[in-house]
Amino acid sequence: MRIGIVYDSHKKEARKLALEVDNCLREKVEEVSVYAEEVFLELDNSIVRTFTEVITFGGDGLVLHIANKVAPFGIGMLRVNFGEVGFLTNVESNEVFPELNNFLEGKYKEVERVRMQGTVKRGVVIDEIKKEVTGGKVKSRLDSLNELYTGGITSTVFLRLIVVGKESFEVTTKGDGAIFSSRTGSTGYNLNAGGPVLHTDLVFAVTASNGLFSYKAPMPNSKLVNENSFVLETGFLETGFKILVQVTRQWKKNMPYLIADADSKFKLLEGDVVLIERSPQSTIFLEREREAEKWKIL
Repeated sequence: MRIGIVYDSHKKEARKLALEVDNCLREKVEEVSVYAEEVFLELDNSIVRTFTEVITFGGDGLVLHIANKVAPFGIGMLRVNFGEVGFLTNVESNEVFPELNNFLEGKYKEVERVRMQGTVKRGVVIDEIKKEVTGGKVKSRLDSLNELYTGGITSTVFLRLIVVGKESFEVTTKGDGAIFSSRTGSTGYNLNAGGPVLHTDLVFAVTASNGLFSYKAPMPNSKLVNENSFVLETGFLETGFKILVQVTRQWKKNMPYLIADADSKFKLLEGDVVLIERSPQSTIFLEREREAEKWKIL
């Protein structure tokens, strides 16, 4: 085992406990390294990929940042809670050492969390029959665990959404933008904006931020939660499933963005299309055996 320990440098107690765990593990595993969050995020990937597991000491923000850093390498994460809510953490600070023993004894299992990918294409043509995009150039590609957001930060944007699956359909929205949420991220920005909590990876939530959806025809394989949110009940894990998001109009002073997990972002122009689909990467969380069963991809 080569374990990386990452702590929130703004929380003294998190750093203190991280160092105590470091001292404990040095006698039991091959190698342990301790990093403040900002230092770990700047590590070269040639170093990151050598870790077999990472243990985080912080809140959900720290978990997201580290999950996005290690996702390409399939590194399992144990997450100690030092946040206010801790939706993404799974060990409380007062139970670290007993749970550390359980971890070393093999009582934790790897659980795959589905991720999303947003690809920005510029200068494309949408085939209205086949619901495909042709031409254009890829300008950016962002990966996320929780959610992808397309829209403005301080202004109104008009979006066209084409859901492409076994049965395709189209909706439009006017507002701040649209949130595309995975099962993992459904308790975050999506929930705050009025979206539903998801309990399976087969479904996918789409929520308008300060706006409403308009649609002229029935939305197959979907369930309308309220006026600003619907759930795609099938398709997300299927090959070829994607959502085409086109910026049809924007206010000139404030450009819209594609934002991944409220962190990485790319500025969009009118006419740009964002392809939202399942990412080829996954996040690996280490869960107690009883929790692992709940988080199998269903």
